[in-house]
Amino acid sequence: MGKFAIIFLLTFGGGIFATLAIDASWGVYAWIIEYFFNPKIRWWYHQLPELRYSFLIILSILVSWFIRRKKYSHNRLLDLPQTKWIAAMVAMCGLINFWAAWPEMHWLYFTAFAKLVVIIAVVYKVIDTPLKLERMIWAYMFGAFYIGWIAFSYGRTSGGRLEGVGFTDGMDVNAVAAAISSVIPLVVYYVFYEEKIILRVITVGFLAFMLNALIIANSRGGFLGLVVAMAYYFLRTFFSSVSGKEAKRFQFILMGCCAVGMFFYLADAAFWERMSTLGQAADQAKTTAGRTYFWVKTFDLVREHPFGVGIWGYQYLSPEFIPPEMLTYGEFGARRAVHSTIFQSFAEYGYLGLLLLGGLVVSNFRFIWRVQKWLLAENLHKLYLKSVSIESAFVAFLVPALFIDRLYAQSLYIDIALIACFGNIYMLQLQKKDNEQ
Repeated sequence: MGKFAIIFLLTFGGGIFATLAIDASWGVYAWIIEYFFNPKIRWWYHQLPELRYSFLIILSILVSWFIRRKKYSHNRLLDLPQTKWIAAMVAMCGLINFWAAWPEMHWLYFTAFAKLVVIIAVVYKVIDTPLKLERMIWAYMFGAFYIGWIAFSYGRTSGGRLEGVGFTDGMDVNAVAAAISSVIPLVVYYVFYEEKIILRVITVGFLAFMLNALIIANSRGGFLGLVVAMAYYFLRTFFSSVSGKEAKRFQFILMGCCAVGMFFYLADAAFWERMSTLGQAADQAKTTAGRTYFWVKTFDLVREHPFGVGIWGYQYLSPEFIPPEMLTYGEFGARRAVHSTIFQSFAEYGYLGLLLLGGLVVSNFRFIWRVQKWLLAENLHKLYLKSVSIESAFVAFLVPALFIDRLYAQSLYIDIALIACFGNIYMLQLQKKDNEQ
């Protein structure tokens, strides 16, 4: 049996046991790692027993949560502003079942989305201490590192890109790049502020493999997401009221230069050739051959279907409003996706889609900003810096999501869960204690 099969089995078996015997949070770590490992598409899968691994992990989390539900009752979902927006999305998605353009596909994805929301709600309930949150972040970083290891081992697999190594909810290389770019700001925080030298060295290794994976992926959206997120991270760190000593501004600049140097060292000619087409891609997007054309067509679709066409409805109806030569042939015939999470929500939910997605995104930013204001007022500067890395991870996902359909991506909701859990642990719980005294 190969080493990765053994690692996965140990992670799976140990996670299930610890979830049922100790705490439901262990299942959360296993669930995140299983998402990145995605065993069914790996070469070592034939070495494993034929089991529904994701289902068993989720089942163990729910059982453990139910058994210990009184222990987790102090974390109220209604304390989060994000809750009402996610609940509204699920409710609207359920209603659309009655008029979805492609009922079978809509129902399939709706049930998967509803299950994901339930799990994220349980994640918020059970990740209720700093140690649990720390372990969750490390599981997230380890999972992304595994993708980096695959990229290092395989290299470019198809068309000069890292194809065929994705997740259960997205095999596209751009989806992989979006997820990796979302984890990198978290890794950067630990590179700068982790106190244990051995853990800092490990995160430097993680960073190298993730940057290499992003380069091999050759995703313009993922690269743009990382650039925007790290610029955001830099500005929020440097122009905060945190002292230079605590923010390690000089070290940040020095190590930032080292990271950029590492990136340039790893980047090859194929990567820079693809990135050089960013300007061309912007110009092409304005033509009938680019993404903007498919986005604009969403307005025509929604005018006829103001309450949305449901999940995969745009693809199903695309032959009716997109020229045949612009369709792509795949498993379900000649179809076309809208290639934007914003316009995906617009097409699938109608006019309410923009409100729901906008409300969800804005509520997360407003919540983390409220948390950061609290942390600065309490002089919890290191936690403030950590919160900026979590916020930047969210930014790093949102940027490439502008160009791909990732409204139901597990990695998106892990980022949202990190914001929610961090705010609960380091603000809401502390505020409750102050009020009780």
